[in-house]
Amino acid sequence: MHIPPSSVAAGSATPPPTSIQSNYNGGVWALGTSGGYSESWSSLIGIVTAIVGNVLISFALNMQRYAHIRLEREWQEKERQRKRRSASQTSLARLAEGGKRKRRNEDAHGDDALESSPLIGKDGGETITKHPSYLKSTYWWLGIILMTVGECGNFLAYGFAPASIVSPLGVVALISNCMIAPFMLKEPFRMRDALGVVIAVGGAVTVVFSASDNNPKLGPDEIWDLIRRWEFETYLGITCAVIACLMVASNRFGEKNILIDLGLVGLFGGYTALSTKGVASLLSYTLWRVITFPVFYLLVAILAGTAIMQIKYINRALQRFDATQVIPVQFVLFTLSVILGSAILYRDFERTSGDHAGKFVGGCALTFTGVWFITSGRVSSGSDTASEFDSDDDQVPDAINLSTHDTSTPETSSSTLLPPRRTSR
Repeated sequence: MHIPPSSVAAGSATPPPTSIQSNYNGGVWALGTSGGYSESWSSLIGIVTAIVGNVLISFALNMQRYAHIRLEREWQEKERQRKRRSASQTSLARLAEGGKRKRRNEDAHGDDALESSPLIGKDGGETITKHPSYLKSTYWWLGIILMTVGECGNFLAYGFAPASIVSPLGVVALISNCMIAPFMLKEPFRMRDALGVVIAVGGAVTVVFSASDNNPKLGPDEIWDLIRRWEFETYLGITCAVIACLMVASNRFGEKNILIDLGLVGLFGGYTALSTKGVASLLSYTLWRVITFPVFYLLVAILAGTAIMQIKYINRALQRFDATQVIPVQFVLFTLSVILGSAILYRDFERTSGDHAGKFVGGCALTFTGVWFITSGRVSSGSDTASEFDSDDDQVPDAINLSTHDTSTPETSSSTLLPPRRTSR
């Protein structure tokens, strides 16, 4: 077969694309501009998919928060109706009992008969309604679908860009939440929220510009070696102990402190991101032989388990606090967990220059400052709803007491208002 001279010359000047193994040894997604993506394009693809995924995640969290609000309102309305029925039944029973006592002239023992009456029940014969499960809400499942799609975008992003770059881009979910929550959930949007959004955007842009091209694809042996290093084993032991303590504290103090549930979300999310990075790296290393690696199944199990725990505790936090509080705090804790875990496990900053490191730290500082502006000075609307519901509950015993007084006042009023009779001598 005859090869043209121009092709030979071009071939000597430009080597053909290397294989996947060579690409891994070179520490890049693909070498050159022909036959694959360059390093800069790889980081750009990861950044774009992370941004799109985080916007969808913001929609998903607000949709789930909306589902919790609807379920809470429906439960409160059922409780109000139950208490009204209970109050009316109790009042009628006491009126009937008071009439019987009046006819029998049992004034001396009226109070004792009232307390021991079998017709009057404490609840009016009804049981307290249970909170409906959010698993039966269509809106909640729609949020789960959106979250799944958004997390798939983040999964792709971890395959193209370092985890320490992808995780700070979660601020996009925070920024979009500030736009979505006021319209969907009627949550207030303040001037300091706008200032916080501007600062957070500046921090996110700085983090993006600090992205380096150091994102090597790891094989199964390299991942095993990284997991068995003493630094990561120490990190694993400390975080597991913290997770156990927070899970115990969630049932007791979770309603008072937002950091408990969201601390669990951040720690579980850190392991989700680390396992996602490993799975994506294995898939890019070899697509067909990945099922033969035991470490692949370990990473998938960690990914699935921690993702489920994230869903559990993020929904618990959304039930207790506003979305405008939950999403920013969750972003900060998740970002810190991913940055620390990725730096320990994958050594993201081992070959980072001082210029890129300075931009990264400055961008994270700006991002966290913007989050502080958005979250500080807020009053939880959940407390207002609870106080309103409690005030409605307080009115029910008053109605019962009024009905009780009405049954006994006819006789007492006649004896106190009328002047005493004089006996003739």
